[in-house]
Amino acid sequence: MEQCACVERELDKVLQKFLTYGQHCERSLEELLHYVGQLRAELASAALQGTPLSATLSLVMSQCCRKIKDTVQKLASDHKDIHSSVSRVGKAIDRNFDSEICGVVSDAVWDARE
Repeated sequence: MEQCACVERELDKVLQKFLTYGQHCERSLEELLHYVGQLRAELASAALQGTPLSATLSLVMSQCCRKIKDTVQKLASDHKDIHSSVSRVGKAIDRNFDSEICGVVSDAVWDARE
């Protein structure tokens, strides 16, 4: 029974990380969408006025691109961490349970032919 408890603890860790990652991912992407939407409105306003792209707006665009890149890298890193946690669950299963099939089935099953 202790083997099941060990695997369950590892699984609980993964599920908690997964839930936290999902919430963080959703929040981060919503923030990016809001930020990009504001920038888009500013660019559209500048285009309607027929003014060339100001240095400030150009700087804001480059900061936006950097922010998007940083967010994607952070989400990818968090995803990799979750993947390694899932691997730990598999290792916990391998460590705590015998994979030898001979103990599960009797030899007589293989001899019977009907």
